[in-house]
Amino acid sequence: MSDPIAIDPKQTARERTEKWLEGVYKNELGRDLGDEGRAYWTDDIHDRGQTKDEVLANIRRSNEYKGYQRGKGEDLDPLPEVPSKPEKPSKPPIRWTPKDTDRKYGIYDAISAASSAGNRMTDDYYGRFLPEMRQNVMLGINEIGAADRYHGNRYEGKPPEYTDPDELFEKYKRDDDDNDESSDLEKRIKVLEDKYKIA
Repeated sequence: MSDPIAIDPKQTARERTEKWLEGVYKNELGRDLGDEGRAYWTDDIHDRGQTKDEVLANIRRSNEYKGYQRGKGEDLDPLPEVPSKPEKPSKPPIRWTPKDTDRKYGIYDAISAASSAGNRMTDDYYGRFLPEMRQNVMLGINEIGAADRYHGNRYEGKPPEYTDPDELFEKYKRDDDDNDESSDLEKRIKVLEDKYKIA
């Protein structure tokens, strides 16, 4: 059964169908007729030979229609019940009493314990490790200076005049070359080299 609509002679058949569809959508689905629905249902009537009653019946078969009518409180098929999840057994509470030293650092649970451990490591690094390291370094510097002052006047001989390492190397190399006396080890190595020399 179609709703009676005042017919305007200036409207074409498709325009009258679209006007009728707008009323159907408002009444049956509670919303405006969209472009997709306008084209589909109008073509259904004018191109595919459906009647308005058949189109209305098809609209009423849609899930959107059922959901809208259910929201309005009409008696339709009830929604299937979703089985509830079984409740998880509750874990027994952790019995833990902070010690006096823990309270001193503000430890009352796992999070505060972790943050307190990090804070104490930072305090130890800046409050103990770095000052001790600096003290040890300064002690080493002072010992080197004291040793230099103590042994500086005890040096016997004349410091080498060469300041360039290459010059020092050449000097001591020449001194070795000038010394013809070979050590016993060098003599034995020379004998072995001559013995196993490949011709």
